[in-house]
Amino acid sequence: MVACGASVAGVVYPTMLRFLIDSLGFNNAVRAVAGLAAITSIYSLLFATPNPAHSHPRPQSYRKLTTWIDPEAFSNKSFIWMTIAVMFLFFGFYPVFFNLEEVRTTIPIKYHKLIVCSGQQ
Repeated sequence: MVACGASVAGVVYPTMLRFLIDSLGFNNAVRAVAGLAAITSIYSLLFATPNPAHSHPRPQSYRKLTTWIDPEAFSNKSFIWMTIAVMFLFFGFYPVFFNLEEVRTTIPIKYHKLIVCSGQQ
């Protein structure tokens, strides 16, 4: 559910901001987008409940390295292969987003078609 919300927001917020800047001005457009983000955050705060079956580990010191890095994960072959696969996936994924803005300025593309591709202005 979280991943769906992130992808929808990646398309909705930039598009909303672009069209509101033209009609309301920059300051009020940013306020409107911030208001929408605040409302959805408050909704989550009120209606999301933690899983009662989730076990909570004993508190540790945040200064220890093992709090942030799990050394046992590096001995798990599945974790290592998944990490390598995600690394190669991002090698093909990020150039599209970095170069899309440049392609848009050199090749005339309708804005609504570009929104579907990138969710950027």
